[in-house]
Amino acid sequence: MEFPKNSKIITTASTASTEVGLQQLLDTTKLPTAASFASKTIDENTHTLRTIGIYTSESPAGLAAPRSATGGDGATKRTISTYYAGFSRRPDQAWPEKPFVLWADLRMKGEHLHLLPRAAEVLIDMVVRDEPGVLCYLWLQDLDDERHISVFECYVNKDACKAHEVTEAYSRFAEAVGPYAEGLDINYAEWKDGTLV
Repeated sequence: MEFPKNSKIITTASTASTEVGLQQLLDTTKLPTAASFASKTIDENTHTLRTIGIYTSESPAGLAAPRSATGGDGATKRTISTYYAGFSRRPDQAWPEKPFVLWADLRMKGEHLHLLPRAAEVLIDMVVRDEPGVLCYLWLQDLDDERHISVFECYVNKDACKAHEVTEAYSRFAEAVGPYAEGLDINYAEWKDGTLV
């Protein structure tokens, strides 16, 4: 289970997300990818809009104008892409030992792709407001095939995930996007130290 090698997160959420909270997730959680993450504020006046850069020590050739950064180990690393993230973990919420993970591949019809970001943003806003059992949402768009969306969601446990799937917010999202999806593959698992268990 890995993030696409060339992708971008396409949603933001109007939440009280903080740089500290996002960095804590990235620092303490082994995300299912070989890349390491670093976060950065892109608008000091918009406290909910963040960028996440994916850095690797061996960036693919041919990327347009990659930027350089220095990792915690002192090695120079290059940014593959810039992302927008919807992040909904509460500041007082501990990261469980084995969160429950939903990982999905969604393929949209090209002519209706523009409907997805807004529908997902509304969904995430409602999740943040009403569902403390949701730890985080990451939606990634494959830059090599913009119709291909990867969804990574973390929940405190399986019950929280199942509860989310019967909410009004989820139903509204399914109604808005479902008719325009060409394919959807959903996987569920517990996740510990970056490994599915």
